[in-house]
Amino acid sequence: MFLFKGNTLRISFCGIKISFRINNFLKNEVYLVNLEGKRKRIYSAPKGLKIVLLGENAKIYLPKGKCFKKSKLVCYSDSVVNIEKPHVDGLNNLFLEVCKKCNLYIQSETSMMGGFISVGGEGRRIEIGSDCMFSDGILIRTHDGHVIYDKTTKEPINNPKDVVIGNHCWLAKEAKIFKGVKLANNIVVAANTLVTKSVEEENVIVAGSPAKIVKTNIDWDRKFNDVYLNEIQRRCDA
Repeated sequence: MFLFKGNTLRISFCGIKISFRINNFLKNEVYLVNLEGKRKRIYSAPKGLKIVLLGENAKIYLPKGKCFKKSKLVCYSDSVVNIEKPHVDGLNNLFLEVCKKCNLYIQSETSMMGGFISVGGEGRRIEIGSDCMFSDGILIRTHDGHVIYDKTTKEPINNPKDVVIGNHCWLAKEAKIFKGVKLANNIVVAANTLVTKSVEEENVIVAGSPAKIVKTNIDWDRKFNDVYLNEIQRRCDA
């Protein structure tokens, strides 16, 4: 006997019962995309990424190659995910959640070491720019998870809002970006910082809870300090 219950196929034969969870790649579209933009539809998750499809008509575009490690992507109906080729450090130890009719876009040459990114609220989106570097323990979300409403009018007062992170941003360990935040290009978010308001000024460091600008006129590089200083010294000696 065959029985479908949700995404589970249950088989019963001669007293033996077996259950299979079916990841619904047929009712959703998942593609690998190469550097030239050529797409190839796939019907199983690439190595290092577990994909859970909880609905229909989701469209997921993933970079070709070994880009993920110990990561999970959960998508609901009519969602769109577009992840471009990451930095060589990859996208690791992530939990990505994209709810119904929501969008997640991660541009090229970005790396992530771990965290939770959640896009919730119909029509909401998270956009992450190119050449960003995220440490571990990162939290980014467009929603609070539960509604808060006015006791008199019953109207929600904490509606979901988009999150947009510019190019070349560095989020240090345990940084948190909440709904409605927009970060300009070239911003460093210090460790354990809580960002609840947009930062429109480029080339700054923000820190604290809530976040405040603590340093201006900065730039940053992926190199360690001693490597960077040696390169500067070689240029001066040349």
